[in-house]
Amino acid sequence: MKLTSDQIIIIEKYLDKDGIFYDDIKTEMIDHIAAAIEEQLNENTKDVNISIKTYMNSHLKVKLLSNIKQQEELRDKQNRKFVLKQFYSFRGLLFFGVVFGLVFLSTLNIWVYRFIEGIMMLLMLLILVGQKWLDINFPFFKRLVHISQFYYLLPFLLLTQVHRFVDETNFILLCRVVALSMGLTGYYLTYRSSLILQNNKYV
Repeated sequence: MKLTSDQIIIIEKYLDKDGIFYDDIKTEMIDHIAAAIEEQLNENTKDVNISIKTYMNSHLKVKLLSNIKQQEELRDKQNRKFVLKQFYSFRGLLFFGVVFGLVFLSTLNIWVYRFIEGIMMLLMLLILVGQKWLDINFPFFKRLVHISQFYYLLPFLLLTQVHRFVDETNFILLCRVVALSMGLTGYYLTYRSSLILQNNKYV
């Protein structure tokens, strides 16, 4: 017995609660579950909705979900590597160089520097408090930031705290300029990576 589109939607609603992010992985899981339920229905005449509910609350679904989560972790790892590679690309190095130059020049005027620093703080604040807005408008960008920001925001945070350990004013300023440039470059490259990966259907 073949499941109808309405019955497939019921399965999708169950899976929405499990937080599966990648569409192709979710589609693969739906196909697998639908095939399993159809096989059960061929063997007996149970109500379709009861069969769906029974399967979705069974150990079979739990085991399948565990495998799916592992697939998502592998996909996240691949995407994280892709984002980090952008830092060493020509575009990434060029963007960092341009941003570093602008931020360094801005130190000649403290208000301009504070303005650029404020932009970085606003971006970090947006990531922290704008979760729902990002979920609706930029879900894949949010996902990439979540899985990769540690690798460029940790150096950013460390460099901004250098003043606690050394007294050389010029060195501290240079560290802050590098940190700010790295943070802004990281967000730019993450956003650009999200567009590339989406176009290549890696979402």
